[in-house]
Amino acid sequence: MSWVWCRDKARCALVHAPIRYVRLEGQLEHVRPNDLEKLLRPFLDRSYFTLNLAELAAAAKQHPWVDKVQVERIWPDVIEVKVSEKVPYLRWGERDLFSPQGEKFTPAAYGGAKEDMSSFANLPRLDGPPGHEKLLFAAYCQMAEALKPLHFKIRKLEVDARRSWQLTLESEGQPASDMVIVLGRQKPQEVFARVAQFLGSLTVRQRQRIERLDARYKHGFAVRLRQSGSDGKRNP
Repeated sequence: MSWVWCRDKARCALVHAPIRYVRLEGQLEHVRPNDLEKLLRPFLDRSYFTLNLAELAAAAKQHPWVDKVQVERIWPDVIEVKVSEKVPYLRWGERDLFSPQGEKFTPAAYGGAKEDMSSFANLPRLDGPPGHEKLLFAAYCQMAEALKPLHFKIRKLEVDARRSWQLTLESEGQPASDMVIVLGRQKPQEVFARVAQFLGSLTVRQRQRIERLDARYKHGFAVRLRQSGSDGKRNP
């Protein structure tokens, strides 16, 4: 316990001014106010003036879904806590997510309760060996940008145990259709650039007919066309 000595009662009253209100601000979907209250409560018995705002912000960031925290004093007795949640952008494997900034995190409620991942089933998915997270995130961003003019979205980018790369694309046209692209192990991002150039030379109808494209050949591609009448949709 620490003590602050004051020469007059008025000054003592200011130094020991209690915190009467905590104002929580932010668009919260995954963070419950009650959970934040549990994290912040140990700090709120301190004086309005002696409360360490950086420590309070750090405590709030212990919640798995909290991204940024800004804490301010509002005279005379209010502490305002502004919270920004992490935004789920991509899935990594079965249990993890990526934010748009490339931060991998495990979604969970306060206290470690597991998150229901079914609510993120529509997000694109990355899969790969440990240590490939940053590489695959960067590759996804580059590939997704290159595929936009071709009206394709990436549903899955995976690297298997043999370090072979494979893409699953979904067309944005009607009817929507899937395409599997095998990039292989040798310079997969350079191989993808060749594939994107090839797809760009085709018409929309021709692209939608491709079910599987194997790009592991030096001088060309092995292409399998979907059967007539098939919509090409696969389960995630």
